[in-house]
Amino acid sequence: MAATDEMTGVANRRKFMETLRVEGTRSRRSTEPLSLLLVDLDHLKKINDTQGHQAGDVAIRHVADILTRRRRATDLPGRLGGEEFALLMPATAKDGAVLTAERICREVSGHPVPKVGTVTVSIGVATMPEDAREEEPLIRVADHRLYAAKAAGRNQVRSTSVPAELKDAAAADAAAADPTATPPDGKSPAPPDPPQE
Repeated sequence: MAATDEMTGVANRRKFMETLRVEGTRSRRSTEPLSLLLVDLDHLKKINDTQGHQAGDVAIRHVADILTRRRRATDLPGRLGGEEFALLMPATAKDGAVLTAERICREVSGHPVPKVGTVTVSIGVATMPEDAREEEPLIRVADHRLYAAKAAGRNQVRSTSVPAELKDAAAADAAAADPTATPPDGKSPAPPDPPQE
């Protein structure tokens, strides 16, 4: 089966997700961080509608080319579908991943695309184990931050917000680990029922 995206030459979704699982397992075993960038080409539908799908394809390849140039030998750029890309960065802490994401943002917008003009990307960054310990939650955190970047005006990086359901899960995990801990709402846990005689 093909491992690369036909249009851009970067890893396709299947290959990217396989590699994410492998690197996630390695990160947990080694305790090295693993960072994930989710990268969305802004306004692709508008480009397609106003300038044609060929122009949209050129913009997509432009983003893929920059991800490929910006990656290290150990990083994996991929196209997850449509206008959404990703960059997997093994052994990379949050700070380094954010710097790379900011460079990608600047480079994409700083090099106008022939027959298209200036295009921009929005990026969400998440790092294992800081933000999540498993691959699926890591993706959800990065995706949440990607959409936070888009909601804030696009052409920017977000790396700090956490989806509500993952906050709740983290609180539940903490409570299970330490039943006497005060939960995030500040309310002390109820005392246990007395034993029945």
